[in-house]
Amino acid sequence: MAAMNARQLAHAQAQAQAQAHAQLVAQQQYAGPPIYLTVSLMSGQQQGIRCEISWTVNEVRRRAQQKLKTGLQTLFSKDRELCGRMTLREAGVQDKDVLQAMARSAQIYASRWSKAFAVRKADGSVVTWGDSDCGGDSSHVQEQLTDVTQIATTEGAFAALTADESVVCWGHRQWGGDCQQVQKYLQNVKQIKGTNFAFAAVRSDASVLTWGFGLCGGDSTSVHNSLRNVNSLHATAGAFAALRRDGTVVCWGHRRHGGDCKAVQGYLCKVDRIRASEAAFAAIRSDNTVIAWGDPDLGGDCSRVSEQLRDVVEIAATSRAFAARKRDGSVVTWGFEQYGGDSSSVQSKLKGIQYIASTGTSFAAKRSDGRVVTWGFSEYGGNSQAIEAKLVQVSQIEGSTGAFAALRLDGTVVCWGDPLCGGDCSQVQNQLVEVTSITASYGAFAAIKANGQVITWGGDHFGGDSSHVKDHLLDVNSVKGEPGKNYGGDIAARYEVPRAHPGQ
Repeated sequence: MAAMNARQLAHAQAQAQAQAHAQLVAQQQYAGPPIYLTVSLMSGQQQGIRCEISWTVNEVRRRAQQKLKTGLQTLFSKDRELCGRMTLREAGVQDKDVLQAMARSAQIYASRWSKAFAVRKADGSVVTWGDSDCGGDSSHVQEQLTDVTQIATTEGAFAALTADESVVCWGHRQWGGDCQQVQKYLQNVKQIKGTNFAFAAVRSDASVLTWGFGLCGGDSTSVHNSLRNVNSLHATAGAFAALRRDGTVVCWGHRRHGGDCKAVQGYLCKVDRIRASEAAFAAIRSDNTVIAWGDPDLGGDCSRVSEQLRDVVEIAATSRAFAARKRDGSVVTWGFEQYGGDSSSVQSKLKGIQYIASTGTSFAAKRSDGRVVTWGFSEYGGNSQAIEAKLVQVSQIEGSTGAFAALRLDGTVVCWGDPLCGGDCSQVQNQLVEVTSITASYGAFAAIKANGQVITWGGDHFGGDSSHVKDHLLDVNSVKGEPGKNYGGDIAARYEVPRAHPGQ
């Protein structure tokens, strides 16, 4: 009898819990009367939307997008950005509120180690081209690539972050293109970063999740408990550095390439920014001094110039060297000499420097007078003497792994370096007018014109030929590259990483 009573009690408790859950669901589902909102663009164009208070902000944004016939990135209420996952009730939105909308333009994503390009169109869909085994073919995930907000890349894969803060991956499955093992945890993601062979994602709770080739950052179990309160992620070819909100740094991945920072851990405090070469990190602290770690021959040891590394405001990197720009416009370099670590031959010209770009082996510094100073490996952009007269009134410089492209104020483009990496743009030179911005992949360039057209050149296998997707490359307004990392050579062989093969 006692056993029967116990079973009855358990049953009654279960029923009570079920009823309470049903009531809670009913309360959550009850939307009440509809509300009416106005969504307004900065241009003054606006549309009224009839909504339910239980709708999410993302649902309102998508419906407004359809009515306004333009992509929308974010909604604001009284200068406060609204979280897309929140319901209107949770976000404090009320009937007859006017929401401001930030328009979303098409954007090109690439990095100088990727072998393909990806365009996030204004409507949030994605178009890819380049090496089909390394992310250039996204057809098998195309239905999932909707409402995409940003894209990250490794050497052979892409990871797209959607408006609902989930992640879609494609490309070489062992280089980050397959995230099935962690897919259920890839929610509430805010940022994604890639080494050459692995991805890391920062979630809304400031924790980090990793996947891809374990040796090169895909396995973070050794530092899992330390990956809290992460503000941003940074990457060499084979290691990650997480900058935490308190200014400290956590590293993991290939030990020789920055994944072990124990030797300088005591100095990694009050860190403001981090930059990376192929195998080393350089951190700028809040007092504008610099700390470096990783392979000592590839920029991980800056002791030779440590006294000069004061008042540093920017750091650029080739694959094996760093260049630091100081507040007074001078430049300090260290690392592998032939890859830009020795700038003594041009030091007298390195005055009034505003910006430093790089290929895998060379640097190009833009001066305040619009001219350019280059040094490093001559054949891969380190020697610009042949076109020096054309390098005037330069506004932007981008580098692939072996070539530079400079955008001038008149909207024309000048290229130099290895022709196989985009150093020769003669075949499209007459189209390179009214250009507004440039980005680069491993061996190709993409230029956006004022009319939204995209012009590409360089190695066909790396995205230099975009003819088969040209109808999709319209109304593109901006690029999203990852300057400061540019890795030449066969890095996969160095790391003993599984190679890309068709179907992987």
